[in-house]
Amino acid sequence: CRMTLVDDRFGAEVVSSKGKIFKFDDTNCLISFLNGGEVPESEIAFCVITDFAAPGVLVEAKSAFFLKSEMVRSPMASNVAAFGSEEKMHEYNAEWSGVAYSWDELLASGAH
Repeated sequence: CRMTLVDDRFGAEVVSSKGKIFKFDDTNCLISFLNGGEVPESEIAFCVITDFAAPGVLVEAKSAFFLKSEMVRSPMASNVAAFGSEEKMHEYNAEWSGVAYSWDELLASGAH
């Protein structure tokens, strides 16, 4: 969506094998971009996402843990938070009562 990042608990980047960087302010936008095929999967060098529990820290999206809950209130309303550790995700989920996702499950769900 290429919007300005306004909340440092959210954000993601896709970097192509040619070094082009695509920035996103919400998991929803990231998933839509990846599922849209603008950059073929074979040309994606890596994808990182902000660790909700450690604002400003980026983690590899494939190894992150995701939690969808109405309590998240992300910039573009995906209500998905990413975490660098499963333990942190469970800590937040104790209060939020959300649904946990792996990266592959999140991609398949479309994140909406």
